Amino acid sequence: MGNCGETVGVGTFRRFSTTTQQTLVADLRTILAPQYVARAREVATQMTTPAESVAAAADRVENYARLRTVG
Repeated sequence: MGNCGETVGVGTFRRFSTTTQQTLVADLRTILAPQYVARAREVATQMTTPAESVAAAADRVENYARLRTVG
């Protein structure tokens, strides 16, 4: 799951233990390139909003609690 940004074309992946100043600068240059920024904007339009995510999580918790008390 750690490299899902890389999978959809909006990020890069590197283990923290292998990160150096040079690799960090190179990775930042990569993800700040125009094609990455454009792809990130495109992916952002498909993501749920924080409010929608919270509401969905609350619904699931409430449904679970309801099933546990009824069943």
